[in-house]
Amino acid sequence: MSFVIITGGIGTGKSTVLASFAKLGAHCLDADEVAHELYAPGGPAWQRIADHFGASVILADGVLDRAAIAAQVFRIPAELAWLNSLLHPLIRDRMLAESARIAPLPLFVAVPLWYEVGWQMTDVRVVATWCGEEQQMERLRKRGWDDAEIKRRLGQQLPRDEKLNRADFGILTIGSLEMLQEQCRCIYQLLTKRITI
Repeated sequence: MSFVIITGGIGTGKSTVLASFAKLGAHCLDADEVAHELYAPGGPAWQRIADHFGASVILADGVLDRAAIAAQVFRIPAELAWLNSLLHPLIRDRMLAESARIAPLPLFVAVPLWYEVGWQMTDVRVVATWCGEEQQMERLRKRGWDDAEIKRRLGQQLPRDEKLNRADFGILTIGSLEMLQEQCRCIYQLLTKRITI
């Protein structure tokens, strides 16, 4: 069982990097997309989240209001801890199942909070995405977040420099898309060779 984890601070380009690896032929999974599936009506986490947060987070069509939930959990640390304790084991189980399905090929997984969750998994390589502070802030403001919201969310993560220092590989997302894709290509070749030896 082998994993290539793509991690990094919010707004540092994880989704773009994962998409680039997918274009190179990697089997990919996005932990955020798995979380969206868990939130969906009928999904494994829907009922428990609805029961916990109440009717105020359920939209007319039964879909959970992720923005309303985020507003609560990023304001109240205990609520974030509760939500993570529910979602993280389910996401991890999905990763393990998908990895077993494609074995012996490696599974490339975007996990924003890889270092924060502390999962003990074997045969893992980590790729961290990185950009400068101003570029990160600019990207996050484009999501419609004000600086106070950005600060709250960044406060839940290790600094992007620390993630880069801990990782096996780093990808700088400060240049052109072509530059990013070339970094992905080089790392993909190294990782697939190393994992399959």
